[in-house]
Amino acid sequence: MSNFLDLVMMHLPLLLAISVLIPGAYLSFFSKQQNDERGNKIVTVSFRYTYSFVMTGILCLFLCQRLFQLSFEEFQHYLFVLVVLANFCLGSSVFILNRKY
Repeated sequence: MSNFLDLVMMHLPLLLAISVLIPGAYLSFFSKQQNDERGNKIVTVSFRYTYSFVMTGILCLFLCQRLFQLSFEEFQHYLFVLVVLANFCLGSSVFILNRKY
């Protein structure tokens, strides 16, 4: 099992780059193609979900910092993970809402 974790940690920057680029590319292509009222509604709702996710994540991060006394490096790493997850949340919500509406 440790070999798998070592492999994941070695390729972590590549995995993060892929997880950020794919939803971002999908969002940019979607917003160019769907420029009507339906597309605007999907993008607006997706940004609302993502904004709620980010604000909740930042609140939880500050609460964890107060409770567990995180170091600056840990706080920075968790904030980076939050940004990556927010981008993934945005791309996923656009994809799901595009299929729903």
